[in-house]
Amino acid sequence: MLNQIKKFMLDESGLETVEWAVVGGIIVAATAVTFGLVGTEVVNTLNTLIGFI
Repeated sequence: MLNQIKKFMLDESGLETVEWAVVGGIIVAATAVTFGLVGTEVVNTLNTLIGFI
């Protein structure tokens, strides 16, 4: 039983999957923030342009 616990603690087979999931989550979050900021600027610019018409 103790050997199985040691073996489990040393097993890194799922570690790479977790790392890629974290990287993917960071990319998705950064993309969402970027689109949010750019979207707001686009709306503000369009409103400004409409005000000149």
